[in-house]
Amino acid sequence: MKALLLPEVGGPEKLVIDDIPTPTPAVGEVRVKLKCAALNRRDYWITVGAYPRINFPATAGSDGAGVVDALGGGVDPSLMDQEVVIYPALQWGPGRGLILGLT
Repeated sequence: MKALLLPEVGGPEKLVIDDIPTPTPAVGEVRVKLKCAALNRRDYWITVGAYPRINFPATAGSDGAGVVDALGGGVDPSLMDQEVVIYPALQWGPGRGLILGLT
């Protein structure tokens, strides 16, 4: 699949489109086939090194919308083929990493 990757800190000009393996959702996760995606302020902060605990290469794009196209174990089967919006702040609190959620 195609992804927008940031191989290193250095600003938005360091972003590149590249092929990466299509991920398989883990237990409790879904995979979303994006129909649209956006870069936001968080993505910019990551490109300039102003966001903590980022491992490189990093996949850019915190916001998006699409259709659930794969389910991990324990996920409600009714979510398959549902249109979703990715809401990156869902359950995001102190000491936690980015958690993508469905709305």
